[in-house]
Amino acid sequence: MATTRIFYQVLGLAVGPSPATGYQFVTGFGAAQTGANSGNNLIQQLQRVQSITDGFTLTRTNINTMGQLSLLSREIVTAPQVTLGGSYYVSDLANERVLGLYVSGNQAALTSILNKTQAEKNYFIAIAPQGQDLIGWTGQSQVIQITNGFLASWSTEGSVGNIPTTSFSVQGYNYATSTGSKNQILQAIDPTAGSAITGINFSLPTFSTGIASVSALRPIDTTLSISNSALGLNASDVKVQSYSISFDLNLQPLQQLGQRFPYSREIQFPVTLSASVTAYFGDVVTGSLVNVLCNDTPYDLTVSLNDPCATGAPAVSYILKGMKVDSQSFGSQDIGSVAGTVTLNYTTTIGGPNDLQNNLFLSGRNI
Repeated sequence: MATTRIFYQVLGLAVGPSPATGYQFVTGFGAAQTGANSGNNLIQQLQRVQSITDGFTLTRTNINTMGQLSLLSREIVTAPQVTLGGSYYVSDLANERVLGLYVSGNQAALTSILNKTQAEKNYFIAIAPQGQDLIGWTGQSQVIQITNGFLASWSTEGSVGNIPTTSFSVQGYNYATSTGSKNQILQAIDPTAGSAITGINFSLPTFSTGIASVSALRPIDTTLSISNSALGLNASDVKVQSYSISFDLNLQPLQQLGQRFPYSREIQFPVTLSASVTAYFGDVVTGSLVNVLCNDTPYDLTVSLNDPCATGAPAVSYILKGMKVDSQSFGSQDIGSVAGTVTLNYTTTIGGPNDLQNNLFLSGRNI
């Protein structure tokens, strides 16, 4: 019987190791580990996924000739544009680690992407049979492969009354499908040869619900601190309503004559780290914009998400260093307004792995 529909019950998203053209399994232990087509599976599930978007675009050039009205052809002259996007509820930093971000807090979030140890990965969308939960399913699933994927953007946000959510996007080389998920041929691309690699297989792991004790982190367990107060406002009397943090890596494909695919996708610097905070405000204090022109102090902003009803270190911390205020605006006040709001927008540029002055740092639970 043909499948009548595909919806969230049967879908899941998993990510392979880096490099994308390497083995998806290892055997052995420690220094004796070697790549293989079976053994310890290196493909890992993303948890708490809320949405998935995927697709590809083929850019064609019209080929005309004098003496004929219709086209001779429409030729593909650049590599396909393969894209993947997704979002997930925040429960820890395990998804960030799987995506290739550095989450130990002592170096910048982009460390492993900049040094190429976690830059290029394969992404797998699993599709279980109709009517079957993908979580716990041990049989074959259909699979969409987005191979040679580079993280292109990342953002996270939270607000009063809503579960904190993170979104990301990926740019890849190839888009392929398979009718099975066990011992399947990996369709990653060898850019030099311009074709799929051979001799490497993958198997998707059994999907699970992850850490059962924490379904998602909550807005009521979230705190935000800013190292300097907003202009003219009492920092101790600002009640944060929402925050958002984001960066876009603006990936540039590096190509050369004779190759079908880019030999790399590189980040175009500078990379801007942005943050926006909306809050209710109370007392107005003395301040003047003219003073900022000669004392343009950088800000540090920290968002901490704690385990529900738990004490100790936060489950997730986003630490933004060296932020500067770009704008401060007050919401429109009218009859019926609940409270006065102020929105603060900050930016900085992301520095190198050990730059402690201007950067994004992630720390927290990531198992």
